[in-house]
Amino acid sequence: MIRASALVPVAAAVSWQEIVDNVNTQEGVMWKASVPTKFGAPEDVKDFLGAYVPGDAEYEAPDVMEIATNAEVPTAFDSATNWPQCAATISNVRDQSACGSCWAFGSVESFEDRACIATGKPVHYSPEDTAFNSNAGMGCNGGNTAWNWFKSTGVVTGGDYTDKGKGDTCLPYSLAPCAHHVPPSAKYPACPGEGPSPRPGRQCSESGYSGSYSGDKLRAASAYSVRGVSQIQTEIMTNGPVYVSFTVYDDFPTYKSGVYHATSRKQLGGHAVENVGWGTLGGQAYWRIKNSWNEEWGDGGHFKIVRGTNECGIEGGVSAGKVSASTDADKWEEWKAEFGAPNDEAASFTAFQQNLKKIAELQEEEPLAEFSHMTPFAHMSSEEFSVRLGYKGTGAWSEMPSLGEHTYNGEELAASVDWTTKGAVTPVKDQGQCGSCWAFSATGTVEGAVQIAHGKLTSLSEQHLVDCEPRSSGCQGGYMDAAVKYHESHGACTEASYGYTARTGRCRESSCTKGVQAGTVSGVKTVGKSAQSMMSAIAKGPVSIGVDAGRFQTYRSGILSNCNGRSLDHGVLAVGYDSQSFKVKNSWGRSWGENGYIRLSTSGNQCGMLNEGIYPVISGDVAV
Repeated sequence: MIRASALVPVAAAVSWQEIVDNVNTQEGVMWKASVPTKFGAPEDVKDFLGAYVPGDAEYEAPDVMEIATNAEVPTAFDSATNWPQCAATISNVRDQSACGSCWAFGSVESFEDRACIATGKPVHYSPEDTAFNSNAGMGCNGGNTAWNWFKSTGVVTGGDYTDKGKGDTCLPYSLAPCAHHVPPSAKYPACPGEGPSPRPGRQCSESGYSGSYSGDKLRAASAYSVRGVSQIQTEIMTNGPVYVSFTVYDDFPTYKSGVYHATSRKQLGGHAVENVGWGTLGGQAYWRIKNSWNEEWGDGGHFKIVRGTNECGIEGGVSAGKVSASTDADKWEEWKAEFGAPNDEAASFTAFQQNLKKIAELQEEEPLAEFSHMTPFAHMSSEEFSVRLGYKGTGAWSEMPSLGEHTYNGEELAASVDWTTKGAVTPVKDQGQCGSCWAFSATGTVEGAVQIAHGKLTSLSEQHLVDCEPRSSGCQGGYMDAAVKYHESHGACTEASYGYTARTGRCRESSCTKGVQAGTVSGVKTVGKSAQSMMSAIAKGPVSIGVDAGRFQTYRSGILSNCNGRSLDHGVLAVGYDSQSFKVKNSWGRSWGENGYIRLSTSGNQCGMLNEGIYPVISGDVAV
């Protein structure tokens, strides 16, 4: 262990040799120093630093996530040994050149190692893209961990400067390894003078690369910070190396071997690196860290630093994330294989990529639900998707006469209700590219009410309402209450006799077969705006509701529990509930959601579903 005497600050040194002598002659120091060949003087090191650390005004990082610690953490762990298939990336020491882009290197190195662990493929990702195209920093002038950017935008492939011209990655690093204020060599020529950060743009620099910049993007599925020694260890041994930032003192560049701890208190700046493991040397616990100052610095480009005391802040700025197993282009090909190639593939792919970002955001906000690119509308822009919405929402809803409001009066509610298992719900239908959701919602509540009252389930015609109901506008939207009232006075055609076309046409009501006769529906009841009132109403039969469908497009399964109903724009059918959620039938086909259904939490007014509920009263029903 380090003795207290080793922590006493030394006098400010004016040369590398003085610093080295201070370190190597000081009692209790467990590391060895040598004059670095990379830097001419301590002040030169500042050009290679650029990470913001906790306490800096500019510091930003993902939210801290609590990690369930592993009780069997080994005394030593090395990521390259544990994942030998990824040794090509984990062991590769990069060179950031004379640029304060360490934050980008620490970020992308942890990303590519975790990507390899997730996929089994040792692919290099681009510090060039990260440093000069991301919003995590300012290129050579410093930055933060880029894990949030990896999640929102993704990063393309890109090797080292020496990989330029090979054509096997999209955007290799453009700054050459160099000797900074020290004699140059054939391997490390003199660094160029100071200049602006490169501006590669959002395009591949390799003309021979077969992929595109946008298609090459690989995203993180999540981003988070980690705190605490045991949590950091558990995170590394479970998912791979992590990004770390720390404060560099002027003795650090002289590190050669042993377990580093600061013997000086002259700060040079913040630096970002990659934590790849840990161990113990001479009784001293350490972290094993990979630097980005090439393999000739330190111990083969690595260093060991004291573990367990937040030495130089090494345990205070740790971040990482989970990496998707496929690129945007891979996901796109997977989507097309399932749903078919769209007509305008370029525009659809652009919309698809935007939806990938939204999916990541929604997954964070809705932990009880699953959103996925493998959903039928993942290729649509929000404008294209809005065609499938068509409820005109608040306005006319309250203008239609009703038979009163259904409210909860304290009666005992069933623990669960599901009308799909009781024969009162027809199979899931598909409204297509027509804003006729209101018609499907209306027919659903009438179909269910008539079956419950008279014992016969008949699939009713949505096209009848699209073509004939005068208050609504066909495929341009309409109102469920107006549709149910239309059934009251006109009856309802069967689907078999008045088939669906997904476009507004001429009213053909006179030639159809009526599945529900005029007068069978005697009126409409609204539902009180509480979960208990909605449950009480559903206990009588399926309820037509309006929702804000802003989170529906890429929904795949689970329960929406954080969905605000800002603007009701879609008509659906509440067909059941249990202690956790309402079961809602949609009209987008069985390939969407949970075989055409979605679940909304019973806690809160999810997606505004409690605002505008109605159901029909069937002749002979006892008023509630």
